[in-house]
Amino acid sequence: MNNTDDSQAELLLQSADLNKDMAFLKSLGFKLNNIYPADDPIVARMSGHGMCIRLDRDANCPVPVVNILTDHPENITDGANELVAPNGTTFKVHPRSYQLEIPATQHAFQVHRLQDGSPWVIGRAGMLYRNLIP
Repeated sequence: MNNTDDSQAELLLQSADLNKDMAFLKSLGFKLNNIYPADDPIVARMSGHGMCIRLDRDANCPVPVVNILTDHPENITDGANELVAPNGTTFKVHPRSYQLEIPATQHAFQVHRLQDGSPWVIGRAGMLYRNLIP
């Protein structure tokens, strides 16, 4: 399989009302790339947040859930964590990065003498390991 940089993925969404769905996606920061045919649009292609979406009136597909990852959700949804588009697609807003909760360490100096009966365990690459802290 060849990996080429000229490829692009697109999420297909069913849309009964292109105008309502496009307005909803625009409110989330998506932009309209193209729409066709001009006289009675059936397909609208939009992009934003690193993804492409194809709204299609003739599509028959299950309703997906789209996760938007951002460190500034207030710039997209005014604080809402979950929004539902007119076509039923759920858009969830999650943090792009997160803080690890690191518990406070309890340092202690311990000395243990080697016991003849201490079990050895075979680890990666056949190395032998032994628990030094009882």
